[in-house]
Amino acid sequence: MSPAELAAIGARAAAATPGPWRLSDGGWGEYVQDADGHALWTLGRTPRVEDAEFVVHARADVPALLDELARLELEAAALRRAVELLCACACEVDGGLDCRNCEPVPAMVWRALAGGGTR
Repeated sequence: MSPAELAAIGARAAAATPGPWRLSDGGWGEYVQDADGHALWTLGRTPRVEDAEFVVHARADVPALLDELARLELEAAALRRAVELLCACACEVDGGLDCRNCEPVPAMVWRALAGGGTR
């Protein structure tokens, strides 16, 4: 998914009525309520309650998934940097990924993984 597509999803989530949303049955059909109990829309006689539940939970699920994606992208970037550092080891013995002097993983790699500097 492109950054533009993710930004569009985030913009739609930010513009929607704040959650949590819930599904209610007012006797005349299911409807979606906001956190204050106001009806957002009527679903009429929903043929499948599971579909309505999906819509209701999407209000919280989509922002949570976007947050998790952003966290994983940062983690992946840190791991890529750590691998670059590990592969570029410049110690005086062997150097590189299989360097006997650099095992276990050097402290500079752990710092990069933790989001800190490399030195």
